[in-house]
Amino acid sequence: MRRHPVSLVVFLGFVVLGLVAGSVLVYHAKRARAQSSTPQNLLPPPPQPPPPLETYQAFAGLWRTDGAFDSTLRIRNELLIAPLDVTPILFMADGTPYNLPPVHIAAGGVAVVDVNHALAAAPASVTPHLSEFGSAALEWQYTSPGHVEASVQMLNIPESLVSITPFNGVDDTMTGQHTDQGLW
Repeated sequence: MRRHPVSLVVFLGFVVLGLVAGSVLVYHAKRARAQSSTPQNLLPPPPQPPPPLETYQAFAGLWRTDGAFDSTLRIRNELLIAPLDVTPILFMADGTPYNLPPVHIAAGGVAVVDVNHALAAAPASVTPHLSEFGSAALEWQYTSPGHVEASVQMLNIPESLVSITPFNGVDDTMTGQHTDQGLW
């Protein structure tokens, strides 16, 4: 039997083609394995959207300006990484709110708001409701609670009287009877 040279060439072509195809498959398999074994912590994490801002409030039971009393709000930003804008709100004896301009407090900073001066500069819409005593609130926005510490200081130098009342948040989950104590 005589072999044909064409069939030998065709056979060798198929062998070479098989070897090339096998090499390509082995190369791609090794490359895919190497990529899948790359530690994921070397890749930068996908960007996360910033958490939403929420509004928080704190309340103080009393400020007074009658007689020789000077009242001030002392507000401290407990955040060491960001400033806060805090809006003080004075409530008159009849319940009328008076929103003072927001106070910009640097990270870890303190601001003092003079209640007597704020009342003297009250707008016409508030002047019919002005009183010599009331309560106060603070309002601010941040992504988590608990970053503002504040108090009301009522100082009467001629009578040597001073009272400092802290601002407190409201726990909406508390139920049942409560007892609040304060100065009158």
